Amino acid sequence: MQTVKNRVETTTGGTIDIIDYAPPYKADFKRLNLEWIEHYFCVEPIDEVLLSNPESYFLQPGGYIFFATCCGQVVGTCALLKHPDRGFELSKMGVTKSYRGMGIGRKLAETAIEKVRSLDEPQIFLETHSKLIPAVNLYKHLGFRPKAFPGGCSERYQRANLYMVLVL
Repeated sequence: MQTVKNRVETTTGGTIDIIDYAPPYKADFKRLNLEWIEHYFCVEPIDEVLLSNPESYFLQPGGYIFFATCCGQVVGTCALLKHPDRGFELSKMGVTKSYRGMGIGRKLAETAIEKVRSLDEPQIFLETHSKLIPAVNLYKHLGFRPKAFPGGCSERYQRANLYMVLVL
């Protein structure tokens, strides 16, 4: 049984639980991320690698993956990717379309931020695209601020045009 990291009541009377990664959720991690990536962008080769191997690319280097569940369904996810030189990146956050607007993305992000804070890290960063307006607004509301990309541009994603940092 999964330990609930966070629980929130939705405006529709449902309960959303935020839980840690477990192997049975591997396909959900890929499904939830491909849903938003395919809707807004093209899937890049790095997406296939990361989404097909979350244990190797997120967990084994010291990162974390969280899921939002409702009524026995996995409806959202986000990951923390550990970078040896820059700390943690908030990465691969998505909520399935029928559950958007319920505060699930916020709860996932807050859970990730609290995890990084508990590890006494000085900051958390993310890479996104400016056309993802609801996500960018959420990040700004949580305290992330735009900064220049280290090295001038994203090292991994062609689609990323916005780098944001939250100082903890």
